[in-house]
Amino acid sequence: MKTSEEINELAVAMAKFQKEVESPKKSSLNPAFKREGKTLKYADLDAIIKVIAPALSENGLTQMQFTSSDIEAKTVSVATLITHSSGQFIMSDPLVLPAENYGKFNAQTIGSSITYGRRYSLSAILGIASEDDDDANTQSLPNNEPNNNSRPQPKEPAVKEPTVNDSIVGYITQIKEMDGDIQSIYADICNVEGKENIKQVDNLKILGHLKTYALTLKRSQNNEAQQEQESLMKQGTTTAKVDWGNA
Repeated sequence: MKTSEEINELAVAMAKFQKEVESPKKSSLNPAFKREGKTLKYADLDAIIKVIAPALSENGLTQMQFTSSDIEAKTVSVATLITHSSGQFIMSDPLVLPAENYGKFNAQTIGSSITYGRRYSLSAILGIASEDDDDANTQSLPNNEPNNNSRPQPKEPAVKEPTVNDSIVGYITQIKEMDGDIQSIYADICNVEGKENIKQVDNLKILGHLKTYALTLKRSQNNEAQQEQESLMKQGTTTAKVDWGNA
């Protein structure tokens, strides 16, 4: 996270904002997650902005969000900036999310991921609860499998907003498919973050680390494959003998 040299006035304004702001109405359903047989709800981006805009303005605060995409990695990133009339500011680290869904990567999936990223990043930096609490029952960390029974699998599935847990599971799968040592990676993450157990590390930080490891492994394998191909080509040009017969 980035901040101005001083954030004392901004901190006071944020405290007043959080005291005054109402919780956004959770009217949208997330079929991917259920608790006690009931589908969990969340507040969409429009509902969040409608609730926070007046309270931000009254306390001299504004919010801005910046998005970008990585076509090669098929990801999007979202960063949120909160500014105060004094000139003080805080800016979140980029939230990186996959933009590929059910094998599709297009404007629709990119837009869906950006919308989710904006909602999650904005709620987090402002301290707003925009989703039902699932009591960590859907925690998709190591040794937990995603709940496939709660995810509908239609022939033409509609694009849904990926969750941070979905993204974590996706990168874990990629790393395992590339023969990455996932347990060693967990140990490295804990070492960097100063935690004893991977479950003590914030999910967004885990996601960032896993993305870096996945991209590094992919590039390493691509380089090895290219070097092997070049080696075979050299062997073919120096040692291969052609039998032209009676031509």
